[in-house]
Amino acid sequence: MNGDRLPAGQIDTESLASQDAPAGKIARMKFRFKRMLFVGSLYFGVVGNNRPDEQELDTVNHRFDLASSPQALLFPAAVAVLLWKGFDLTHVLEQYSRDQITLQQLTRELITAAPTWLQYGDKTAIARDVKAVFDCLCAA
Repeated sequence: MNGDRLPAGQIDTESLASQDAPAGKIARMKFRFKRMLFVGSLYFGVVGNNRPDEQELDTVNHRFDLASSPQALLFPAAVAVLLWKGFDLTHVLEQYSRDQITLQQLTRELITAAPTWLQYGDKTAIARDVKAVFDCLCAA
């Protein structure tokens, strides 16, 4: 930072990224955060619950291994409507469970509807998570 002081409460992320954490760790954090946001918002968006209780948070987190704390899933639940605003999640489960849409079609539509910055890994990894979410919801 060339000796400049940052305003109180501001973090020098450039310094943090270059000195305190190896690039691989930051990449893993980005991947895990995006996955938590994608899977969590998809799950809670489909079930229409933007304020899940402790038990549901714990169940979803345990099932999909999304975060170190189930409380972290409150954020994806709260922003699901915003993240998926171009895609009607409310009828997707019904269409899927009635075989009106295949998993491949559903996955393709979800990946297309998701903001590009939210996509993590390759499409195969995302497809695996989409399948896991819908298998879980159909079994409930």
